[in-house]
Amino acid sequence: MTEPNAEQNIKEFIAKYGKEGFLKLFFTNYLYELAEYYLHSRGKKDEDAGLLFYVDFKGRIYSPQELAQFRNDLRKACSERAVRIVQKIRDLGLVEQLGEDPSANPEVSRLLTKSLDEILKELALEGR
Repeated sequence: MTEPNAEQNIKEFIAKYGKEGFLKLFFTNYLYELAEYYLHSRGKKDEDAGLLFYVDFKGRIYSPQELAQFRNDLRKACSERAVRIVQKIRDLGLVEQLGEDPSANPEVSRLLTKSLDEILKELALEGR
């Protein structure tokens, strides 16, 4: 895919689903990838971390159906958290400003970073 094609796809997506829809999809995928990365990297240095993802703590290999269900559940949980992130961003009045050049208004970047930090801390505390 070329850069112009990707840009056009994003514009069409935003036209159809709005900036909030784009942000929800972005944060859903971002959180999902972070979780997958974490799960694939757990373990000790001498263990095959990739294999650990497919084996439970008793050494039983997960079935393809169990893995698919887990991934679906994980994506759903990430989507629910993404909705909350977007709500917080909207409540702070940042959604409309996100299309701007961050160098033109560094305050937007600062507020977004601060709000994401707060939201992720809240979500982490809930997960304990």
